[in-house]
Amino acid sequence: MANKTENTSKTDTSTNSNTLYSKLVESPTTNSVNAVTNTSELPPNLLRQWQEWQRKLYLEKFFAVDFYAKNPPNVYWRWQLKKVVYQSPIKSSYRKKFSGRGWQKEDFAGNDDLKIIFHKDYRSVNVVWEKLTDCIRPTGVFVPAPAINRLPKERLLPYLQYLKVMNEQFSFVDLLKAIKSQKEQPALADVPLTWIALWEYFQGYAKFLKSLFTKNAKVAKTISKVLAEPITTVGLSEKMPLEQLWLLIQSEFQVRYFNGMSPTEQTTLANSTHSEVQKYWQKYADSIRFIIENGYPAITKRSIGNRKMIYTGKMAANDFYRLAKVEQSWVKVQEIIDPYFSDALYNTALDNTRWAFRPDRPKSTEKPDDSVAGGKSILDRIKENGAIWTTIERPNFAKPVQPWLSEESQKWYDFNESERVALLEQVEKDLSLFQQRSLDESVLKRWNLHQQNFGNQVFGPFLYWTVEEEKLIPQWNVLPRKLATKLVKDFQEEQLKEAKERMNLAEAKKILYVQENLADAKRFVKRIPQFSFSHLQNQWSKTVKAHLASIQHKGVHRLRRMREFGMLSLGEKSNKKLDIWLDELLLIEKEIGPYIPFVKKAFLMALPEQTSTEFDPYRHSHDGIEFDPETTQDQHKWLRGEVMKTLRVRTGKADAEQINAFALDFSGSMRHQRMRNLFKILYLMVMGLEDRKSYDAFHFFGSNFIETVNFSDKYTNRSLLFQILRQIARIDYQGIRYGGLGGTNMSEGIIQCHQRVKAFTEVLQTKYPQRFFLKSIFVITDGEPSLGIHIPEALNLEIERLRKESSIAIKGIYLRPKDEKYGSFMERIFGKNEFVETDDFAEAINRLVFIMTQTYKQQRIDLRQQKIREKYERSRNLYQ
Repeated sequence: MANKTENTSKTDTSTNSNTLYSKLVESPTTNSVNAVTNTSELPPNLLRQWQEWQRKLYLEKFFAVDFYAKNPPNVYWRWQLKKVVYQSPIKSSYRKKFSGRGWQKEDFAGNDDLKIIFHKDYRSVNVVWEKLTDCIRPTGVFVPAPAINRLPKERLLPYLQYLKVMNEQFSFVDLLKAIKSQKEQPALADVPLTWIALWEYFQGYAKFLKSLFTKNAKVAKTISKVLAEPITTVGLSEKMPLEQLWLLIQSEFQVRYFNGMSPTEQTTLANSTHSEVQKYWQKYADSIRFIIENGYPAITKRSIGNRKMIYTGKMAANDFYRLAKVEQSWVKVQEIIDPYFSDALYNTALDNTRWAFRPDRPKSTEKPDDSVAGGKSILDRIKENGAIWTTIERPNFAKPVQPWLSEESQKWYDFNESERVALLEQVEKDLSLFQQRSLDESVLKRWNLHQQNFGNQVFGPFLYWTVEEEKLIPQWNVLPRKLATKLVKDFQEEQLKEAKERMNLAEAKKILYVQENLADAKRFVKRIPQFSFSHLQNQWSKTVKAHLASIQHKGVHRLRRMREFGMLSLGEKSNKKLDIWLDELLLIEKEIGPYIPFVKKAFLMALPEQTSTEFDPYRHSHDGIEFDPETTQDQHKWLRGEVMKTLRVRTGKADAEQINAFALDFSGSMRHQRMRNLFKILYLMVMGLEDRKSYDAFHFFGSNFIETVNFSDKYTNRSLLFQILRQIARIDYQGIRYGGLGGTNMSEGIIQCHQRVKAFTEVLQTKYPQRFFLKSIFVITDGEPSLGIHIPEALNLEIERLRKESSIAIKGIYLRPKDEKYGSFMERIFGKNEFVETDDFAEAINRLVFIMTQTYKQQRIDLRQQKIREKYERSRNLYQ
């Protein structure tokens, strides 16, 4: 965003995001009143926050453009309109008719049209308002740069959100239409336009808040942070009746929506106002509440809760307008005692009258009229004058207030009603008719100035008021046309540039995340140019740092997993083929993840653990006694860690250890998916057995026996998975391809596995003569044998012989194709209850685990019975 000032010749057009708020350099010798109001740069953190808000609001189609005002009175917020080039909806004939009235030419043509529209001789039609709605489309707000630094961050964003919601849901064109419609009524011809505007704005604002809190509670909660402002009685009596009444109306919004004050505080506020204001509030408070609670005026008499409304909204509006005459009389009093216009023709003639009403004049002993004091007691006045009130920083939504009172000590509110009447009667006697007219003109100017100040505060930053032909006219509160055009253009160009770079950043991230090689990723990062916007560059730097670290960590993780699967030894490096194998193993691990807990739990119940965890029996010697009476009654010792449980890990000693051999079908019928499912089953078996006291071997049979993973002196772990995978799969142009070869020589696989189980058991028995070893062979196939002993009955005889020879359990698992019906060859080969078969992967896991755990449990039952028989035989031999 470029630096922006109201002097376009001094505007810095740089688009570098790092110099967005460069200082505006002025000549050191200048004494011009147009000096820059605030030339300091925003703090870096605040600058980044402000730019983030701008981007967020811009995506929501709301502009928040900052600018620097060269003239201090111009440091206030402005409205930003979509169409800077304004096309008037008023006919040229009307424009010519009003062109010769000597009106000041406005920079924005829409304001010239408002002067015509609100002239008493102009009668508006609906077509004009419809066209005006198309011409006046606000899209954002211009924010003075000093306001960004002056307002707290927690209040600045809610203010922007509030203006955004007002911009979207409150139609100021409709408001102006309603004001003009009311002003055209004969009964309201003498009512000041500002009073009509205030009442119509109050009704429209009530409708706006009602709709907002009903339909969008989240946004309403956000803007309540800045609209919930308590109203104090401090200085209330110094305000004119209109300001006092407006504060009372605002207090009702605080009670209803914002919790800014309580009903009790509101009552205290009402009792502190002018007598005429008190009378109005006592009479029309229910009508005001009805409008605020329902969002529309009461046309007829209604009931509010237990209270019955006596006066309609129209009655409340009419009496609201009548207060204008009361206020004008008090402005006249102020003009008499405090002449603001020093060249008035009546000043000398009023000297005697002013002396009679000086502050040090003799006081009357009569009971004073409490019309101004509002019936306040002396304690209330002391409290009001001694109150300490902390002001809240608010945005400068309107032009600075022009003074309409002098610095003299005597003010209008120092008079009671009887004194006011006496003063006005004395003035009529002292002044000639000509001087009285001059006084009335001065009073009107002073009153217009007061109304202009107050109207600007209420309607800012959307509208402001100007005086034409001694009448107040509303104007659009916008920046000069050329400056606004340039600011919007620079802002949009910057946002578009930022959007393009954001797209480039997203694309760069997308490509970077694909890079899995560290060197390739670093080369890609070097090719990306630096981003112009610091926040995007920071995002890119963080992304690069995180991704490079991820690649490095991923590399370390993959090397660890390769060693875990037995693919690498210490000191070896990875290569592309090993990466492919590892990807396949990790993919299978992910696919079988849901089944791992089930398998582990099943084998936990059936097989002894490799290690166990237990309490250290000697922990009391150094950790303290845990179960003495003092400790059990003092739980804080446990919380403070004075009593500790020491754990130790030990290798358990089981009566029996398991020896398993898996004979796996590697015939040609075991195509890719079947073989891959088989490997997934083996992966699960290894995951379940690796924490158990189990020795396992995995061999395949096709046309011949294929020795793959033989027994070792270590318990089973996942390092043997890679050896199995290399046996049943290969790498080709399609990736990893599984599949077997040849026929189905099941008998050869069973016999060879039996020999290896028998030989390995003999070695272990020699090494550990006190241990028992339970042996099993699990045969997994997808079809009938076609080679070797291929007749089921003959193969069954051979299996029975092997079972009796060495007490080895031999079980069969048949992975039946889905399109094949139930076959009987498995029972003929392995015997009844010695096999399982299935055509579903999940069911295959369930059944395989079932038959394995049942086998293990039965072997342990047989072992216990064998021990009992041996013990019985030994006892019997002793007695014989």
